Amino acid sequence: MTFERSRLRGGEPGRQRLTAWAVVVAAAVAGMGVPGRAQDEGVDTKRLVQLIDAGEYRAAVAEAKALEETVRPKPKDAAYVPRVRAAVESLLTQGTLERRMGDLDAAETTLGTAFKTYTDREFQRRLALAARSAGEQAAAALVPYELVFVDLLDEGMELVIDRLRRDGATAEPEKLTGWLGQFEQLSAQAKAARQGLAERLESAGPPLALSPRARVTASEIEPLKLAGSFLLAQSRLPAPDKAAADVGAGRRRPAPKKARQDAVESLARAVEAGESLLLQPADGETGAGGQDLDDAAGRARAAEAELIMADLRENLAEARLFAGDADGAREAIEQAIASRTVASGDAHPDLVRPTILYAGIAEAQRRASEAAGRSFPAREQAKLVSALVDRAGELLKQHDKLFNADWPWRGSLAAVAKNAKPAEADRKVDPATADAVDAAAERVLPLLRALP
Repeated sequence: MTFERSRLRGGEPGRQRLTAWAVVVAAAVAGMGVPGRAQDEGVDTKRLVQLIDAGEYRAAVAEAKALEETVRPKPKDAAYVPRVRAAVESLLTQGTLERRMGDLDAAETTLGTAFKTYTDREFQRRLALAARSAGEQAAAALVPYELVFVDLLDEGMELVIDRLRRDGATAEPEKLTGWLGQFEQLSAQAKAARQGLAERLESAGPPLALSPRARVTASEIEPLKLAGSFLLAQSRLPAPDKAAADVGAGRRRPAPKKARQDAVESLARAVEAGESLLLQPADGETGAGGQDLDDAAGRARAAEAELIMADLRENLAEARLFAGDADGAREAIEQAIASRTVASGDAHPDLVRPTILYAGIAEAQRRASEAAGRSFPAREQAKLVSALVDRAGELLKQHDKLFNADWPWRGSLAAVAKNAKPAEADRKVDPATADAVDAAAERVLPLLRALP
């Protein structure tokens, strides 16, 4: 997938990308810069949104493909500019879903098509003409297009991160260096595209300016998340040999420990910024992000905000786990799973990954307890690990057809399951006696450790 700098100011978006677990597909409209509904152009997006909400991702991919074919305009179409934007949004949604299911090659093809469509010379020419005709309203009119372009760049970075997670350990040095360089290029483009975007989003007014997804896209939250996730992915790569160092001359990777510490810091800042932007009620308003919870649209925005926060907290939990802070990781993942369950139910496919991650965190806590000689907490943690492995297995079996065979989290679950053991498996005495012995040990061990 090749991303090039947009010919207009940072690119564009009308967006609402499937970032994490909420997607709002903004559709084509005849009026330049007016957030509209696809029904205005005879296109119905309700089924696509329903399929995504239900976690029917394979069907949603097919629906997004059909929608893109429907909205893609003919050269003389009077609504050419907004219809191209809608086509790019459909491709972006499709590519995001493909990536989340582990089909990285398909996602790369789809996102590459979206980028080619957006940067097409004829579209850029017509977009510039439409902006000029909008006069004083041009800045606000371009915001939906700017958002979609930034989302496209962000999704490209997500794809690179997933490539590193899945293939980084075995990739040839040239390919690995190419991915690292691509991330840096996309990051620089997105940084330029975001300059002043938050202010222009405010000028666009509601409903776009109220969208949690749009507000996050225009802020520094997504860059902080992506930077942290990229650092974590780099920290898990094998140490470069001399050949790799020659290929990547001038691009030094941070030491794994430092990269993980920096990843935690960046992701913690993203969570903090997200809480401030999305979850704190504004003056005179109620609900998450100041949304009026008596209004259906307000409730939908509040739910979207919670899902965005769940995504941020999951990434923070993973970074804390690899940085050695299992307790902090558990706090973050429990909050994330709670938010997802409330918003999407307890059987949604987006719960598979965090449940597997939670099992890994609980297993790390169990190992720490055993190493410290704390057998009672270790047994309780072993029970939790077993329960989480079972639950993750149930969810994965239920949604097995959604995730590719080489989806990395399948391997993560297998690794945790291999180490998990029944809480009573190693006991040589009855449970009541063992608990009593462990309780006594918990009282005595601190005293013994304090002896000279």
